[in-house]
Amino acid sequence: MFLLKARLPLLPLLAAGLLMPMGAACAGEAKHKRTAELTVSHQTRSSIAVEAQNGAIEIAADSDATAVTIVAQIRAETQERADAVVISAERAADGGLIVEAIWPDKRRNAEGCSFEIIVPDAHGVTATTGNGAIEIAGLSGAAKLTTSNGAVSVMGHAGEVSANTSNGRIEIESAAGAVQAKTSNGRIEIEGAAGPVSAKTSNGSVSLELAPGGVGPVDLSTSNGSIEFEFAPGFVGVLKMSTSMGKIEFTDANGRTVTQKDRFEIEIGSGGPVCTLTTSMGSISVEVAD
Repeated sequence: MFLLKARLPLLPLLAAGLLMPMGAACAGEAKHKRTAELTVSHQTRSSIAVEAQNGAIEIAADSDATAVTIVAQIRAETQERADAVVISAERAADGGLIVEAIWPDKRRNAEGCSFEIIVPDAHGVTATTGNGAIEIAGLSGAAKLTTSNGAVSVMGHAGEVSANTSNGRIEIESAAGAVQAKTSNGRIEIEGAAGPVSAKTSNGSVSLELAPGGVGPVDLSTSNGSIEFEFAPGFVGVLKMSTSMGKIEFTDANGRTVTQKDRFEIEIGSGGPVCTLTTSMGSISVEVAD
């Protein structure tokens, strides 16, 4: 089953300066810019929380790093306002790092700040932005990622993931904990998840590949799009599948395929949790990996 598209590694692109500047070239965007760079001492396995305020967030782990490196791209209506923005990186009482932009007064609509952050490691991550993409790679602990408008991407996360966007795709690769993904408009692609998994979109396809040994329950739903679900032999659960317009296909580990319309229920193994796959308009494909 095809899931995530091939991607270039995040860290080499960041280091080489090959990534497109975050938050660039949006209609009505403030044109006065400033780049601020900070280096913060690292505390092993501490958490990180970043609020971008109308901008993208990228956080990646680099085992060769000895400190936290923060690059902030500030956009403001005037150069004076851009120069007056303070990038704050403070440690909470528990050692967690809190990163945010502090504006000279209330941030204006066209203004914003994006962040590129490299950490030696992070155990627990919160990334919040009102408008922009979020990308994390190589982190651990609970991840809570929220944007009002933009894609969310997670690569190699050793922990549970909660990813939410009002408008944008969600891509999650190799998450070692439970996954919750929700978007109002965009596809959801999850590969190598340990489970359980909940993935819901109002408009777009949903595809899930559980890692070997992955567990349910699994809840996949879309109002308009196809659903694909793949798991390895040994998975147990009761699959309840339904579509208002489309076919349902189940392929076992021997390559044998059963096709149904509208509704199909099948028990895999014995005593497993109920797993639901629901689409209002689209096909459903379930496959046992060989």
